[in-house]
Amino acid sequence: MIVAHRGGAADFPENTLLAIDNALRNNVDMLWLTVQLSSDDVPVLYRPTDLSANTQGSGAVAGQTWAQLQQLNAGWQFTQTAADGQVTYPYRTQAVLLPSLQQAMAVIPATTPIILDMKALPAAPQAKGVARVLEQNHAWNRVLIYSTDASYQQAFTQYPQARLFESRGDTRDRLASIALAHSCNPASQADSWVAFEYQRKDELVENFTLGALTGECQTVDARGHRLLSIQGQVEHFGDWG
Repeated sequence: MIVAHRGGAADFPENTLLAIDNALRNNVDMLWLTVQLSSDDVPVLYRPTDLSANTQGSGAVAGQTWAQLQQLNAGWQFTQTAADGQVTYPYRTQAVLLPSLQQAMAVIPATTPIILDMKALPAAPQAKGVARVLEQNHAWNRVLIYSTDASYQQAFTQYPQARLFESRGDTRDRLASIALAHSCNPASQADSWVAFEYQRKDELVENFTLGALTGECQTVDARGHRLLSIQGQVEHFGDWG
């Protein structure tokens, strides 16, 4: 399965309609998009905590109205490096707008599954805004909701149609149990999805009566291939039945 993370961040400005269009033309199996909420409750595709990371603006997405966000160039900081090492900013002269979730849903075929990664807090208003868009587009059955913050799992419980990844904390706890106790606890819900980072170093501490044992968590499969080494860019996910 090929998943276009943030729409395909290496090829085009991330989380933009330009990136989404390129991913679809390359027949990706799934799109992973990042969502935040504007000050007037419009779900917007944007990942970093500050607008200066990708645009010519600054501050949080939540501090701007949808109309204000439309004045920003989501490709402002995007660079391309030529064979001779020269770095250019190709989208500073051809602006790329920050899309709303609604705009993205309008161009993504109903046959393409989507993972929506919830960023920024509080969770409840954003969950409400995202739920409104998914309801309008009859899209609950093709969208999975992910967040590293457990408050989003809680916020979406009032929407029974929502398909959720379990919280990252719960996943890490169960991976730690595999590494240290050699046991795999079942997910709290049989139909929940699980995502974990492929390459990020993580330290696990197991407490004993007479001391502690500290080590690096590393999980391998039956062929000796590493399944967990915890740095985030590539996420692995699956149905943890």
